[in-house]
Amino acid sequence: MFQFVTNPDVDGTNNRAERAIRPNVVYRKMSGGTKSEVGIKRYAVLGSLFQTLKLNGCNFIGESLEIIQTSGH
Repeated sequence: MFQFVTNPDVDGTNNRAERAIRPNVVYRKMSGGTKSEVGIKRYAVLGSLFQTLKLNGCNFIGESLEIIQTSGH
């Protein structure tokens, strides 16, 4: 839990995570959000996928197409 005390590579705050989700929060506030549970879940999954790919230096469109094609959907 306190890895940041002994490991300088571990951030002691959650600022990075807060900054990563900020665009999603702004979009939700401006658009009024989704109106269904399915929409909320889909938006959360896509947002998580986008941020994960971005952090790993991957292309969202290219990687998403590959995931869809290999999953059989």
